[in-house]
Amino acid sequence: MAIVALSAVVVALVAVVVMAVNGGPLAILGAGGTSLAASFTVGMGVLQHLKPGS
Repeated sequence: MAIVALSAVVVALVAVVVMAVNGGPLAILGAGGTSLAASFTVGMGVLQHLKPGS
């Protein structure tokens, strides 16, 4: 679970850095939060699929 959380944070940071080039503050925060939530949700789904007993 820690790997999933850390991966989601890295994805969110990459999204923030990419959006910081041409985006406003609200767009940057929106992109970071959305990518964090999406990548964490997908990662937890994959983890649940790989370990069905947990």
